[in-house]
Amino acid sequence: MLYAGTWSDSHGKRRRPLVFIPLLGQIITDFGNVFCSYFWSTSSLTVSLINGFVPGISGGRLLMFTGANAYLSDTTSFEDRTFRLGFVASMYLIATPVGDALSGFLTVNLGFIIVFLICVSINGVALLIGLYFIEDTSVKYDPASVEKFTHQIWGNVQVAIRKRPSTSRKIILLALAASPLVRSPVLGEQSVLYLFVRYKFGWNEADFGYFAAFKLAGIFCGTLFSMGILSKCCGMSDSMIGILASISDMAAATCYIFVTSSWQMYAVPMLDIFHGACQVICASIITKNIEPNEFGKVQSVKAFFDSLTPFLVTPLYNKVYIYTFQTLPSAFFIISLVFGFPILIVFLVIRKLDRGGKPESNNNNCRESYSNFNNNEAMKNKGKTKQQPEAPSIDENNMSIVTTPTIS
Repeated sequence: MLYAGTWSDSHGKRRRPLVFIPLLGQIITDFGNVFCSYFWSTSSLTVSLINGFVPGISGGRLLMFTGANAYLSDTTSFEDRTFRLGFVASMYLIATPVGDALSGFLTVNLGFIIVFLICVSINGVALLIGLYFIEDTSVKYDPASVEKFTHQIWGNVQVAIRKRPSTSRKIILLALAASPLVRSPVLGEQSVLYLFVRYKFGWNEADFGYFAAFKLAGIFCGTLFSMGILSKCCGMSDSMIGILASISDMAAATCYIFVTSSWQMYAVPMLDIFHGACQVICASIITKNIEPNEFGKVQSVKAFFDSLTPFLVTPLYNKVYIYTFQTLPSAFFIISLVFGFPILIVFLVIRKLDRGGKPESNNNNCRESYSNFNNNEAMKNKGKTKQQPEAPSIDENNMSIVTTPTIS
């Protein structure tokens, strides 16, 4: 994951492979599932390798979103970037409940093989649409200028820590720190939410499916509202949307702690409509504070930290639920509430830094700001160049020593 973004940036901003390779990997995985469904005696190890190894080496969803976000950042103006990133996230949010709802129905009525073949067809159509309709925006590059693998990995780290004009470096570091924090409650709640509603309210799979679809539909509408209305139409800053979304998430987590009936479970998502906005805002803030040739690198760094989140958060939520489900089943929502405080603080600090006078207000000004900053850095380095002591040489005519100045 760390190498994908820097490879894309160093090879002429090639974004399309980052989107297409995960799709191809998913198609191969689904064909493998068809094979395993037909030969039912296939070992569990083979099934695990097909569903774990193939998506792993092809990047999976995180790599696809890394490429998609980098491509949108390349082709979208500064003012419209938040809206378009939010629109892509909204499409994913609405596709998830649709897929979940259809999968159970189709599996029961058509069987595993047909369902996996449908998945192959859908991903194949998506791949063809991408090949024919996503414009190739890559540029020519000099292969000799491509750095070694280890240097490219270190280049990803430098994207986050190198000097930048005004407060951009601080904002980037804060947004990178906020991104996994934002994902933590989402992933943690997903891992135990079904167990909670089954124990607390006696829901079955169908009841939970309806609730999940209702909740994700609300998040879809909230993301479109925050990105389309608040950001694009009203001109609200990204940091302010992040503050509102953080408060909304904390309010929803507090209400979930005290729910006692099924109708309340359906009422709380009304407060949680901005649930998907924070993730989009983190990506948008980062891309607005870096140079165009760094989009791939920074998206890889963000995706790398996001990929570590499930390994830490999922066991935490499960442990809390195991120890508290008999006394306070909703105790795991307290963790979500706790996560909300640092997220809110991060966006408040970003807003303060933003209002402190960032030099870039649009794409042109951003480029000009970085150009002036880089020129100033070059002048500083040039000013540090010292005149070396005069090096002696020998005049062959009179065998005397002559000094000639040398400049480093």
